[in-house]
Amino acid sequence: MIEPIEYTYFDVMDVYRMKDVMQPEGHYEQERTLHLSNIPCALAKAKMSTSTYVNDDNLAQDSAKIVHNQLALYCNPKYDIKYNDELHITKYGRLNGTRQQQVTCTTGEPILYDSHQYMMVREYRTG
Repeated sequence: MIEPIEYTYFDVMDVYRMKDVMQPEGHYEQERTLHLSNIPCALAKAKMSTSTYVNDDNLAQDSAKIVHNQLALYCNPKYDIKYNDELHITKYGRLNGTRQQQVTCTTGEPILYDSHQYMMVREYRTG
């Protein structure tokens, strides 16, 4: 059943989770594997804060402003999402438009409600 709040979700996500996977040599290793795919969701900026890094000599030309984004994720409570799952989110993925953006993050502890679940997520970038 689609909850009314889900009609406001324009993003989609794939959920990856660490699992024990049998290796050809006969032992198990932890690997991140696809757990859920193409789940409707909504990713929103919850808070933005900045901090300033200043080098040891307190020289302004060597200082750098660092931006920290705290993101909030909303989705149907029927989906099994746990702390530290990895999410690959496509912003506007349900619209098939040109404004799509890829976001990779890990989850905080989900909070479940009757109509939806909510969790803070940490975005990270590689490269």
